Amino acid sequence: VETYTGTGSGFVELIETVDWVVAFFLLKSKLFILKERSIWELVYVGGTTVFTPVMRQDGVGTFSPRACISIGEEVVLFGSDNIYLFDGLTLTPIGGQLYPILYQTSERLVTSSVVNRAFAIYIEELNEYWLAVPTSGGYCNLLLKYSFETKGWVFKDKTVSAFGYAVYETSGTWA
Repeated sequence: VETYTGTGSGFVELIETVDWVVAFFLLKSKLFILKERSIWELVYVGGTTVFTPVMRQDGVGTFSPRACISIGEEVVLFGSDNIYLFDGLTLTPIGGQLYPILYQTSERLVTSSVVNRAFAIYIEELNEYWLAVPTSGGYCNLLLKYSFETKGWVFKDKTVSAFGYAVYETSGTWA
């Protein structure tokens, strides 16, 4: 992106931190780079530079790219130390009572060596964020659900290998 034509086009350096790039996401027409322990924004500056990276959050990122879900004006992310809502500037923790089973060494159920396997979906009709995380054996067999209406979590042991959407025809005839 620094040189937008010819050799080297599409290049921007993000070496200010040692953590790896995990994911990219669009939020409010801005591009964010999610690293393991930081969140960056690519800010348009024009000229020959075009974009410059700006760190928006230091010390918080994610190891699980498929567990970060856009919900309109915010992104829900399964962070490196909590579950957050991110609006482009502010991180709001929503993990609350789940902290011990996700992060605390003595009580943790999540297998940290394969936490990158975690994945999530936002169920619009229920206004819920569903997160499947790996436990013993490395399979995603703990399902966590967050309700944006009640601001509460429920969880259960359930092996989950994928989330998806389906449409069912309940009436009518085929033409």
